Amino acid sequence: MAAGRLPRFVPWAVPEEWDWVYTALYYPSTDMQAAGVRRVKAWASRGKVPHAIESTAAFVEISLRDTGLFSALTENELRLQYAMAFIRFVNGLVDQAQKGAYASSVAGIAESLGLPSWFVELRHSATHDKLPTLSLFRAGRTQALAWLKANYWIVQKAFVADTTQSVTAALRAYKDASKEAKKTASQKAERDTFKAISDIIEMLSQETYPEILLPIMLQLGFLVPLAKKKRTNASTTELPEKLVELWQRLIESFESAWPGFTQELVLAIIDVLGSDASVAAMPALDPADQDIETAGDEDGAMDGDADGQTQAKDYRTSRSYRATLTAWAVYLMQVGWMAQSSEFDNLKVAQMCLSMPNPSTLEILKLAASRDQQVHNKLKEAIAFLDKKAELDQLHAKELHLFAIKPAGFVSVVPSADKLPHTLSSLEASEQQLVDEMEQRRQRVHQLRAFTMQQQQQQQQQGQSSSESLDVQDADVETQRSSDAWQLLDSASWKPCPIGSLPGGIVPSFDLPAEYDDMTFLVSRGILQFPFGLAAPQAIMGDQEVHGHSTAATTTAAAMDAGAMDVDTGGFGDAVHTRYATVGAGIIGSVDQAGLVLL
Repeated sequence: MAAGRLPRFVPWAVPEEWDWVYTALYYPSTDMQAAGVRRVKAWASRGKVPHAIESTAAFVEISLRDTGLFSALTENELRLQYAMAFIRFVNGLVDQAQKGAYASSVAGIAESLGLPSWFVELRHSATHDKLPTLSLFRAGRTQALAWLKANYWIVQKAFVADTTQSVTAALRAYKDASKEAKKTASQKAERDTFKAISDIIEMLSQETYPEILLPIMLQLGFLVPLAKKKRTNASTTELPEKLVELWQRLIESFESAWPGFTQELVLAIIDVLGSDASVAAMPALDPADQDIETAGDEDGAMDGDADGQTQAKDYRTSRSYRATLTAWAVYLMQVGWMAQSSEFDNLKVAQMCLSMPNPSTLEILKLAASRDQQVHNKLKEAIAFLDKKAELDQLHAKELHLFAIKPAGFVSVVPSADKLPHTLSSLEASEQQLVDEMEQRRQRVHQLRAFTMQQQQQQQQQGQSSSESLDVQDADVETQRSSDAWQLLDSASWKPCPIGSLPGGIVPSFDLPAEYDDMTFLVSRGILQFPFGLAAPQAIMGDQEVHGHSTAATTTAAAMDAGAMDVDTGGFGDAVHTRYATVGAGIIGSVDQAGLVLL
């Protein structure tokens, strides 16, 4: 990789994700548009988003807030948001086109880009002059979205579709020619191999290959064979020798043409291994490009022949697919031209693995740490934690698989004799832990009952009413404060749990009862009280929602009818000031001089 050059990556995991965002942003549905905006924001958290996509999302997001008379924003707030969007939109396009020692005029560059001249005037007015009107901004938003669609989205989609099809055909031609050259040692096959590589290099550039070439290479049928028997075993990270021989020449040629290709391929593999959510949301592929896993013969499997036994499925969730990609990443980091390279950014690889931890990326993380002592010193504790967590997760999965309820007709596989004692010992330890926790809870219940009876006896002796009962929460607090409630547990029996939870990791619920959402219940129980002589507003006693001024007006009318007092609803009179506000599940009301209190 060129010195000081950072790997270039697009924020979307697969091209279908980019196409979905394009459809969502221009879809005539506010829900779809909002989902598209959220996805663009997620892209921004991964890395740099193309300026055209960022501007499109900005205009769509403001249009979702600009709902006319019912907008939550004032007209001035909307004008300011539109102004910022237009300034960033025009400046972002113009700054990318600035070349040479002397800066060109914004109007001249905008004209060369095909940008309407009045966009530049709108941007200038919003920056240096009077803020344009809201109607002018709305017209500009509509034309800006149309310009972005015509000059970026449609052009990019057509370019990506055409180039993807051509690159896919060239990769298949390379695979066929390379296999033919290995079998027959034909000179024509050798020439076809080099021609396919040259065609791919001519079609792409340093800026476009990460978006087009890398996703194609990671599809089933290229770096990962169609036949499962040709992939890497899930228990190892060794690549089959034939698979390395098939693609090594191609990867070496791309590394020579585009310095840094190998590292970007490794990062693309990590992104696929850690992007399960994006894979699950992918739309179905076209029938012509349907990826098939087959157990047929070697040639049929490699060439995508579906005449044998086949099973169409989402190949990215296959264990053998993920194991083969992991083996490719390990191989590329250990291969001759990269093993001793000081330009390979092991820290970048490690950071990407840490952002998407799973068993596959953990193997790559360990290798990146072993290649760089500084990375190892920084991440050794994190690696040890993830390694231990992976072991525990694997053990837990095995136990669930062994004792899960099987469907009818399922033939259970009995574990081997050497694994059964370890599984049984783990279950016995878990059972003993549950027994210990139950015994501690029984002792706790006995302590609470004894304390409650003692308090009741003391109340009866002092002549207090027997109808008063001790609150369980107060008894719990008093018991905690008593010296006999604290115990020093043995370190062997101590089971850690998160702070604020009960033994066993149970988080208690502090939600108020559902009755507190009923205003009638609050008034009838005396929780919500009103000043003497002031009737409860009908809006509160009924099913209507109470808000500031409407509630104040109702309260004022009730006060005048009762003739009890003057109620201040915004500056008229100062005898009593009443306010109500809807907060959470109830209404909080207060009267400064009448003593109205709501807890």
